[in-house]
Amino acid sequence: MSRTTVTALLAPLDLATFLREHFERAPALVRRAGRELPGLDTLRELPDRMLSERALRRPDVRVALDGEELTFDRLCAGSRIPRPPDQQLADPAKLIDCLELGATLIVQGTQHQSYEVAELVRDFERCFPTNGFVDANLFVTRRATPGLPEHYDNEDLFVLQLAGTKTWTLREAPLPLPLPEQTFERSSLGELAAVAPGTVTLEPGDLLYVPRGVVHRVTSGVGGSVHLTVGFAVNTWRDALVRTLEAQALEREELREAVPIEWLEAADDAPLIDGVLARLRATDLVEPIVRTRDELAAEALSERRALLRGQLAELEQLAALGADATLAPRTEQDGRVWNTAAGVRVQVGGRALDLPAHAEPALRSMLGGGRFRIGDVGGGLDTAGRTALARALVREGILRVLDVGTGGAR
Repeated sequence: MSRTTVTALLAPLDLATFLREHFERAPALVRRAGRELPGLDTLRELPDRMLSERALRRPDVRVALDGEELTFDRLCAGSRIPRPPDQQLADPAKLIDCLELGATLIVQGTQHQSYEVAELVRDFERCFPTNGFVDANLFVTRRATPGLPEHYDNEDLFVLQLAGTKTWTLREAPLPLPLPEQTFERSSLGELAAVAPGTVTLEPGDLLYVPRGVVHRVTSGVGGSVHLTVGFAVNTWRDALVRTLEAQALEREELREAVPIEWLEAADDAPLIDGVLARLRATDLVEPIVRTRDELAAEALSERRALLRGQLAELEQLAALGADATLAPRTEQDGRVWNTAAGVRVQVGGRALDLPAHAEPALRSMLGGGRFRIGDVGGGLDTAGRTALARALVREGILRVLDVGTGGAR
């Protein structure tokens, strides 16, 4: 089954061009113009699948009508059994009633409700420097409906129109690339100029990229609209610098000393500047920066959802694995190998597998990218060791079994 990918969404732009000319810089509009988008038909089924196959709870589903968000109790199915707020279910019939009245239905975290959307989110995680918080939200309307008043978001947005039309009006950012705490204030709007592509109507298959900070407002077309947004936050240079210096302050006494009283009173800024620069020059930041990079990468990986379709069938084959078995890395899973004081660690999502140092060559060989036969793996482990390692990696969802071979270690 074909699926939607970042490469397909951006075409004819390639990823390198997009990152250079648009990411964090300028909006981008990609018209489908009759070109087929793999997986679009499957994504178009999302509204019906959400309403007919999923148990939507708070806060997974929200409904906005006439500019106000409806309280969840207006969306709930009747029940004689009291339920805690986080277990209350939205009634699909009531959601449809709201749509008919002109409401906007929002399904948040759609990647947790749809494996196809989860695969698309995984592609975004691989293509962009996210901090691990990537979210896909589905927006559904049945008639011409104005969206939220003009605002900007603190995350980058990719908008994929699935059905109907929606008109977007973009204006320049009053605060380019706002940090999470720099929330939108209406007083900041002022006289903002339009930013290309200005006012644009998205049709099915079209993609719009809106950098964080760019002001926008939206209106659904007469026949309604269905669109999917993928939004994510990033690790910034601020994050890297603050994390590194804070960690160093815990280790280096001179960074914990008080600044001289003269710094607070002097009209001349030179002593303050010289003092700060002197302490930075006296601090070897190479290793701390690398450590910060590893920490941020591990945190981002830990937020990624495990994509384990077919995993139960994989587990049933564990006992039969032997030297003749053929395996391959799961292409939908993302992992990283870390060297630790005790050996080596492979992390996939929020799970980590710690191994002794002598297993590292075989581990890296197995994760090298292609299919392999257990008996052909190098790295110094004997057949029993290679088989045990392969079984552990299959159990963790890192490897996939292609052929069990004759079974049994030999």
